[in-house]
Amino acid sequence: MPDAERDFHDAETVSRGFSLVWLVPLLALLLTIGVAWKTRADRGPVIEIVLNNATGVEAGKTKVKRRDVEVGVVEQVGFTEDSTRVVISVRLDKSIAPFIDETAQFWVVSPQVSLEGISGLDTVLSGSYLEASWDSEIGEPQFRFEALANPPLTPPDTPGKRVRLIAEDGGSMSIGAPVFYKRIEVGRIEAKTLTPDGEAVVFDLFVEAPHDRRLTEGSRFWNTSGISVELGAQGAKLKLESFSSFLRGGITFDTVALGGAQVDEYNL
Repeated sequence: MPDAERDFHDAETVSRGFSLVWLVPLLALLLTIGVAWKTRADRGPVIEIVLNNATGVEAGKTKVKRRDVEVGVVEQVGFTEDSTRVVISVRLDKSIAPFIDETAQFWVVSPQVSLEGISGLDTVLSGSYLEASWDSEIGEPQFRFEALANPPLTPPDTPGKRVRLIAEDGGSMSIGAPVFYKRIEVGRIEAKTLTPDGEAVVFDLFVEAPHDRRLTEGSRFWNTSGISVELGAQGAKLKLESFSSFLRGGITFDTVALGGAQVDEYNL
């Protein structure tokens, strides 16, 4: 075989050998890089949540949920810079990231027994998890949050209205006590604090929709102890408003005058 023809044959053999030996691994490498890039691009942001303690929280296991739908997972558990509190890193789903703004709230769900009943029983077998709540508006992204010490009495996206009552004293009413309209529970007391001068007590109430439409200038509020006695010809009658109000007190409101604009603050 002439030298020129032999050289051409050898070059063709080398070319075919290169394509068979290196082309498949090169394609596999490019495919791996593409999958890794897509996986990283599809990942949601990492946020930090500060807790008083990490009871029941484990990295790689503890889920973040909203209405029983998983929206994230705890990736790391550590301490704040001064080592006085716990800070956890949470990887969120990309789909819900735009809603995680200053309105977002997080708290740990675990078995609890209170006057309202027993909650969090599902965590006995599955373990504790973080519950999340946010509104439907897209706001400025936030990446660090303070976990709530207790679950919020009213989620941020609950339809209704918040009003404030000013009273001379706190009476027997406590946080979580019911708010009634015509003996129907329509809300709850969310907070109970003193005024800056300490001369009165401030109650922050939440009244659920559609009952919040009845809050006008003609609305009046009064303390409900949960129990009352009526005297008549047939003797005394004992009435119990509700077991919850009997234990924690409560507030009742009604509209004594028709019309009037809606207001946000009342006197009790």
